[in-house]
This record gives sequence, structure tokens and C-alpha cells, in this order.
Amino acid sequence: VREIAAYVDVSNAMLEDSTFDIPALLAFEFAEDMGAKEGTAFVNGASQLSPIGFMQDSNLSYTPGTDASNVKADGLIDLYHALKAPYRANAVWGMNSTTLGAIRKLKDTAGNYLVAMQGINNAPVTTLLGRPVVEMPDMPDVAGNAYPIIFGDFQQGYRIFDRVALSILRDPYSQATKGMTRFHGRRRVAGGVGKAEAIRKLKIATS
Repeated sequence: VREIAAYVDVSNAMLEDSTFDIPALLAFEFAEDMGAKEGTAFVNGASQLSPIGFMQDSNLSYTPGTDASNVKADGLIDLYHALKAPYRANAVWGMNSTTLGAIRKLKDTAGNYLVAMQGINNAPVTTLLGRPVVEMPDMPDVAGNAYPIIFGDFQQGYRIFDRVALSILRDPYSQATKGMTRFHGRRRVAGGVGKAEAIRKLKIATS
């Protein structure tokens, strides 16, 4: 389990005079910043101080994308069917926005786009070969020998343990001589691949 922490000093005068809830604002900012850092770690975390990212796990298998430099429809179809059938029912695609933009231009032999926009509960959902697409900003771009796309059942394949949810400690003492109150934010979380066969990568290569 790894810890992420930060602190912010706020003047006592601001806390006394502000017309809005500064502690609530800080809680939002802490959550947003730590959420972004956790997202990066869950994808690419490689240090001993962070959760282990699924892209760094050597047990994950890959499927060649049938082309040495671009994403091809045949490679996506190969990846879809390379994942074992029990995992495909709840599988999602993961990629960054640039890769998704490239894939949205792909068409089948009938001229239909492979990527579809569907409405579920009045919310637009992007799907590829019938499965949802999740944008993961920390995934790599399309390039030779890169792994820009991942497909799998993350509920079974990747485990996240929230040991301590966002905790904020208000400290009015340590910075009192400076007229400041310090707010400490911290989270403790673990992450790692639990079942490698439930997740599979696409490699931009012919083999």
C-alpha cells in the first residue's frame, strides 16, 4: 500500500473573511490532483513508491497489430478474439485520446466506422467492436513497437485497494506564528495486476 500526500498553507485572515468554504475547495483540489496521480500510477507505475501499473507488468500478453507503424482494423479484431471469451463480456478498451482519434477513422469493408457513439441512460458512450472505450491519458501514442491499446476485464484483471480514502487534517498550530493554517491531504492505495489473462495489449508490430 502506497501513500500520496500534499499540504497547503492558507492564511488565517482568508479563512476568516472568505465568503466560500475554503476547506471544501481544498478537499476538491486534493482529490482531483491525487486522482490524476493515481491514474498515472495505475497505468505506468514502476517505482517502489507507487502502485504497480498494468503496463509495467511483464505477465501481460500482447497481440501484434498486423502493421509496423499504424493501428489496423485487423489487429483490433485479432486482439478482441485473443482475449478469452469469459473476459470479453465485461471487457473495455483503453487508449489515449490521440489513439482514439486515429481509430475513429477506421472503417469496415462496407464503409462503416468501427467506433460507434451510443446513448446509454442518456449519456454518450464510445464503443469499439461492441465494447466500451475508456480514455486513459497516460497510455502511449501509436508508434512502432509501442503498446498504445489495451483490452480486458479490469474488474478481474487489475486490483485496486483503497486503504485510506482522502483524509484531510487541519493543523492550526505548526504555522501559527506565520498567521497560517496548514491543511494536510493524504491517501493510501495499492494497485496491481491480479489476473494477467484477463487483460491483453496491442503491439504496433507485425509479430
